[in-house]
Order: sequence, then C-alpha cells, then structure tokens
Amino acid sequence: MLKQYQPLVLEKLYIRLPGIHVRKLALHRHLPETTAVRPHAHKFAQCLLYLTGQGCQMIGGRPWKIRTGTVVFLPPGVEHAFHREANRRPICLVMDFDWRGARRKLPNVSLLPLSALHEARQLLASIAYSQRFGSRSPQLQTGALVLRLLDLLLCGAALTSSAGARPLSPITRKVEALLMSPQTAGISLGTIARLAGYQHDYLNRVLKKHSGLTLGQLRARKLVARTQELLKQMDSVADAASAAGFSEPNYFARWFRRQTGMTPSAWRGRR
Repeated sequence: MLKQYQPLVLEKLYIRLPGIHVRKLALHRHLPETTAVRPHAHKFAQCLLYLTGQGCQMIGGRPWKIRTGTVVFLPPGVEHAFHREANRRPICLVMDFDWRGARRKLPNVSLLPLSALHEARQLLASIAYSQRFGSRSPQLQTGALVLRLLDLLLCGAALTSSAGARPLSPITRKVEALLMSPQTAGISLGTIARLAGYQHDYLNRVLKKHSGLTLGQLRARKLVARTQELLKQMDSVADAASAAGFSEPNYFARWFRRQTGMTPSAWRGRR
C-alpha cells in the first residue's frame, strides 16, 4: 500500500457506539515544505499512527521520539506539535474521535508490534479499496473496518484490551493456550500447529478468519506483550529473555528490536 501511496480522507463519519463517535480518518504525507507542525490542540481525542518516517512529537512540552510504527494517543485539549527529523516525509494516519472519559486519560506514545502494524496497513488498504470500488453495503463495510482499526490503535497504546471484543473460536482459544507456554518461543510454527492438531496452512486460514492474524503474527504479538511485562519485572534483560523462553539473550535482543523498533534495554529505560 505504501509503495502506491494515495491520500485518504473520510470526513463526517457517522460511526457511533455507546461512548464513542468516530469523526474522521485521514491518511496523508507531510508536505515537502513542511518540517514542523505548530503547537495546537483539539476538542476531541486523536490517535496518530506513523507508517513511515521519523521525528519528534512534542506533547505538553515533553519530546517523544517518533519512528515507523509509533502510535500516539492525544486526549482532548492536550497541546502537541511535530518536527520531522529526516528528509523522508512521514506518512501518518490520523483518527479523530469523541470518547467518553478521554479527558481523564493521559497522552500515550507506544510502538506497535510488527504484526499489529502489518494488520493496520491491511485494514487501510481494505478501507481504500472499499471507498474506491464500493460494495453492496460500502458504509457498513467501511464502518466495521474503521472501528477495527481504531481498536487496534487503542490496544497498541495500552488504553483498551480487545480480549473481549469478539468471541474467540475454539481453535483460537486452543492456540492461545499453547502460546501461553514459554516453550513456544523456541519451536517452529509447524510444530505449534501440530501440537494444536492441525496443518500449518489450514491453521493460518482459520486464525486469519477469526482473529485477523496468522499463527506467526499471533505468536509475535503474544511474545511481545509477555516480554514487555517481564522486562518491567525482571532484574536484567537476560533474565527476562530466559523467562520468556529465549535461550540466547543476543538473539532475543535482535528479535525484540525487529518487533518493536527498540532494543530491550532502551525499552526498559523509557519505562
């Protein structure tokens, strides 16, 4: 999608659920002459997802490093600004919404796991396709995709949990139970599929249908969440790696950086 980037703007969205109203979705690239966005604030909540580029987001006077995969949550009334730090113009997804209780929440800057970032790109591609070619019920289809995308960003910012957002299929529950074991960090996806009692390709199709993720993406998401919790609790990165099921701390450090864009030590340091 990003190689064939086209701006996308959906305004005056009438997507409402109890406690939430999605106002606008926009995908845009910063203008060539724009290196900085001046400080400003909104009356509504906002989520930003940087799909490419890097820079510095100022939130309430505090600087935050921004890179590909960074998701930013901004409550209403919080002043923020952005400064681009590289020649490549960032591509940014912006979602404006009203959310009951949003003013009581704090701003949040997080990195999406690669699996979640990949899903966000797929959702944007589906939204763009739906708008361009339509369907029998384009508003319903687009609304469902927009809500899933917002849920993904809020989960990525640790503001909600999607565990109860949709009922899990028996197969998904079985796989998630397997993935709770630290041993699954060091075995192949084919082995995990066999332990679940299914062919790898078939299991991928079923998981994709019910959860939106393949087995590899689901394992990566679970592992990222587990290792982040362990990095908070354990005395060292090596201890966290071992507890998560990684036998080699150096391999764990490379894997964690691929998934989050940060080394485990850097992630611990920002907490």
